[in-house]
Amino acid sequence: MDPYAVVGVMTAFGTRPDLVSGRATTTDAAIALVERLTGISAINLLERSSVASLSRLLADRLDTAGVRVPS
Repeated sequence: MDPYAVVGVMTAFGTRPDLVSGRATTTDAAIALVERLTGISAINLLERSSVASLSRLLADRLDTAGVRVPS
């Protein structure tokens, strides 16, 4: 999947994911393009440096959903 396919899937299924990962996020350029085209966070989960971003995103989404996250 490439960054443009993310837009296609969103359009075809009328959905907006909280996060994009996988093949569409394998390079810094692809991540930037996904975020620019969709406004959605894109994270390469194979990179250790992504852990902090993923943790923030999960905490935010869980809080928004009313789920209490133990500290």
